[in-house]
Amino acid sequence: MTLLQNLPADDFKALKLTTPHTRLLPVKRAEDMGKLPTDPQVVYGKYTSRKRRVLQGVYLVAGTCLGVGFITGNALNHGGVMPLAWDIIWILFPWVFLLPLWRGYFRGWRSATRTQQKSAEDYAAFSQAALHVTGTVIDRILRVDRTNRAVVLVLLLHTQVPGRPMESLVVSEFAAGNPPLESESPQVGDTVIVWIDPHPGGSGEKIVQSNQAWSRRQERAAEQGATADPDLAE
Repeated sequence: MTLLQNLPADDFKALKLTTPHTRLLPVKRAEDMGKLPTDPQVVYGKYTSRKRRVLQGVYLVAGTCLGVGFITGNALNHGGVMPLAWDIIWILFPWVFLLPLWRGYFRGWRSATRTQQKSAEDYAAFSQAALHVTGTVIDRILRVDRTNRAVVLVLLLHTQVPGRPMESLVVSEFAAGNPPLESESPQVGDTVIVWIDPHPGGSGEKIVQSNQAWSRRQERAAEQGATADPDLAE
């Protein structure tokens, strides 16, 4: 049983609540550790493109024309047998379903635009204010699928901001919602970089960067430093 598995459920939930919005961002190249990506989509996921939204609008226009044309055209009282109210009912009937679709489309467009602007502004503010510290993976729970991609990955980290006590972080979210491969997942004992907003009342955002090659370099450098300075080893 690992530390995370031994942790009572209430304590685990409480620990997660103290470290919300903590995302794991595996870094492909060791040289890029300690550098935040400039594009917020790398962290938050891809935005719905303008081209896709326009295409959705085109489909909606086509569906509206076909639906109104088919239902209204076939239901109108061409023979003049039924009263005028019958024609009015069938002219309005398709819009009972089409109006909510069009309303949802325009609301979704406005909402997506506002969300993109806000996330870009928030990430820019975080990037300017954030500082990075190293952390150590104390424990992890990992389950992978047939492609060796993580289905469940929970990390317990210990990290320390200068001037603050040691802090425990639970990482269970993936940057951009992309679960890493098993080979990209940090292992127990690995050193990672944690980006945080140090200001009180800040966003609370935390980004955990990992790269196993970089972590091994840190381990070798620490071992060489300890060998060169016996007092440090003590």
